[in-house]
Amino acid sequence: MGESCPTGSFEFRRYIDNQDATSPIWAKGAINVDWMSGETGPTRTGRKQSEGTGIEMFFCFFKETDRSQNTLLSLPNLGFDYGVFAANDFSNAIITGSLYTDDEDSNNNNQLTKRDKNPLSSQERALVSGLLDTNGDGANGHTKYSLALVSNNMIDHTRLNRGTLPVCPKGRSLTLEQCREAGLVLGAKLRDGRNVVVGKWTHTPSGCFINPTEDNAIHYSVNSRGTPGPRYSLLCTKSFPSVDEYVQYGRGIVARCPAGKSLTKEQCHEAGLAFSGIFRDGRIQVGSWSHTPSGCFLNPTEDNAIHYAVKVGGTKADNRYTVLCLR
Repeated sequence: MGESCPTGSFEFRRYIDNQDATSPIWAKGAINVDWMSGETGPTRTGRKQSEGTGIEMFFCFFKETDRSQNTLLSLPNLGFDYGVFAANDFSNAIITGSLYTDDEDSNNNNQLTKRDKNPLSSQERALVSGLLDTNGDGANGHTKYSLALVSNNMIDHTRLNRGTLPVCPKGRSLTLEQCREAGLVLGAKLRDGRNVVVGKWTHTPSGCFINPTEDNAIHYSVNSRGTPGPRYSLLCTKSFPSVDEYVQYGRGIVARCPAGKSLTKEQCHEAGLAFSGIFRDGRIQVGSWSHTPSGCFLNPTEDNAIHYAVKVGGTKADNRYTVLCLR
């Protein structure tokens, strides 16, 4: 993670008091043989006699279901399956396990604190307890860590090479909300620490993109006629939504779906992409119009934007719109 935690997480410190004995490892009592190699960030082993024999570890904690503005909503795409510290009920886990450390038995000095060694708040300590069992602190010290294996295949976002396309392939565009999530997952950043940079540029791709040659900030262009600028990389979904579950009625044929075949707003998102709809201004257009079909529809005579009409009465079949329904 580096020297500091990403936006949206809180940092905590775990000091593990290891065996203090200095006799040979084959003799009665154990020698402390902890070591680290390479760049380990702030995590370190005690190197001086005054520091004792222990390991000081630093963690960044993300709440799995926290959808506030400053939270990483998905796991990073590292290109391979990898392990994380996580509670046993972590929803993205392929498998779970645990790591047990037998810590110093005499005068154990295990610590669980903030980075500056001040105590965690009661709320922070409650959250951390799901992945770190510190009940062994004190006499006969030990620590139990909860682990989870996560798959790179869970990541449904991908970054296209710079200058490749002016817009994501049909059916693979992101909403503005998804753009924020995808950018953070793929290692980009929020320029002001909070928001995606939104504009209507003519020299950039349409939709979600980053600028890796500058500060790697996440952008969203609401201009539907973008250009594949050589400085920018589009962010898109990996998968194309299937049309198997949905049907598109021709323009002006129906005013609403048959009974039991209407779509929810979430289904409208997927169906709209499946039939090459776009997100105008980065989102589905939602309204209570009297001149349109009800429910989910596209407007192919204009920009083919995905719409969702929440008004049931007063709707009509209009030759400008195509209605999307369950098959």
